[in-house]
This record gives sequence, C-alpha cells and structure tokens, in this order.
Amino acid sequence: MDIFDRYNLAKKDFQKYKKGSLYTATKGAESLFDIMYELEKSNKDENQSYLLAQIYYKLGWKWECEKFVKTHISSNKLNYLNQWKWRRLLNKVEDLFELGHYELVEFRDLRTAEKRNVPPPLLRSDFIFNEEVNFIIISIKPNFNDVILLNKKVLNDEVEFSAEKESNITNFIENTNSHFSWTNNFHKELINYYNDNYQQILSSIGRLDYGKADDQWYNGLKVDSVGFHYNKDESLEGLYTIYDYYNMNSGFHIETLDSSIVKLYYNTDL
Repeated sequence: MDIFDRYNLAKKDFQKYKKGSLYTATKGAESLFDIMYELEKSNKDENQSYLLAQIYYKLGWKWECEKFVKTHISSNKLNYLNQWKWRRLLNKVEDLFELGHYELVEFRDLRTAEKRNVPPPLLRSDFIFNEEVNFIIISIKPNFNDVILLNKKVLNDEVEFSAEKESNITNFIENTNSHFSWTNNFHKELINYYNDNYQQILSSIGRLDYGKADDQWYNGLKVDSVGFHYNKDESLEGLYTIYDYYNMNSGFHIETLDSSIVKLYYNTDL
C-alpha cells in the first residue's frame, strides 16, 4: 500500500473518530501523524509535498501549514493547475485563523506523553551569564538540548533566568536543578492542586470543558515558556506558561516558589 492509499485510510478513520471525544479523535489521528513524520523526513515530489500540507491542514496546524504552503509556492515554479491548487489550500488555511478559540482543535500526538524523561543535571558550564545594571541575566547554552520541565521537552530559548546581582551562582544552580527535578515528579501534586482549587481556577476562564484534572489531562499539557528569578532570599521564583490541550488549548500560568505551587490561573489572552 503506497503512502497515498495509507493517507486515505487514515483520513477516513480520523473523520470517524472526530465524531467522538477529543481523546478518541487524538488516538484516531495517530496514523496521520505517522505519515506526517515519514513525509517530513523524506525527499518529497510535488504530490507528496501537497499531501504533507493537507495533513497539516487536517490536524489544524495552521501556522505550520501556512508557512509550508507559502514557502512551497515561492520556492517552486508551479504550472497553472498546481499554482491554483496550492493557493486554494492557502485560502482554506487562512480561514482557520478566523475561527474562534473553541472552534479549532490543533491535534497533537500524545503517544510519548507518558514516557519518563530523565534529564542530566545542569552544570555551570551549561549557562551563559550576562551582568546588567541591576540583575544577572542567565540563559542555557543552545547545545544543551535536554531541558525537561513537567516531564516535557522545552526549547532552550523559551527558558529564561534572572538573578540578583550579589547571588551565589553555585546555590542558584543547585536550586535550579532541585526545582527541575521537582517539576518532573510532581504530576500528582499538580493534579491535586488543580482539583482542590478547581472552582477558583474555573472562574479565571469561565469555561473548562474537560472538568477536573487527571492523568490524561496532564499528558496533554504543553510547556510553552518559563521565566525564573533567583531572588534576594535565594529562592527561585517561577512563572510557567502552559497550554491545556484537553481544554481547547487554553493557556494558563503556574507561579512557583522553589518546590511549591503558589498559584494557577488561566489567561484568556493566550
């Protein structure tokens, strides 16, 4: 069976599963993801490139699809029919940007969400330190590619640090490693905190279709960015921005202090 026949079967199954819950639809999308990964790694002809663009569109990946389609149109000499076909798809993709927050699902492959990630500890040599007037601005070097928070991979440039000018750097690194280890083992603590404070959290957004948290909810979380500040008391303050897949990818923040959750609230502007 060639890749186009596989796509037609996967698309048919996906459409069937989409009539159920988001969980069943996500499971039903797995075959589409497999084809997507295969195409992304291969040298594609014109038809295979268009197939990949269609998969991005089917999965609700509007940003990836728009970028891919525009790049293809600008980088290839297309005949009239292919030009029309690609521009028609681009128009459909741009329509996705007009949909409201609860109208578009950007499907994700969650098969690896339960896999335990054990990152190496950060060393002093893994950081870049820049002294400014009032603070030390700290970042993780690009070649350290194993930033794991909440047992989820986070891009290095989405993790930012600042510290007081007189901070003990050795203590800062120890606190940072301790905090990272805590977040990678605190999924039950986060679920309990969420459920214990559910009504207050609900009031910050007004609508949570999934209801109270469980392991499935946790597996769907995606850490978008994190900012840390090492304060005068030598405590590590954290502000996480997280997207909640099972609540229509709504964004929320978690405020932390060392190894404790201070506050959790949704942000309707995300």
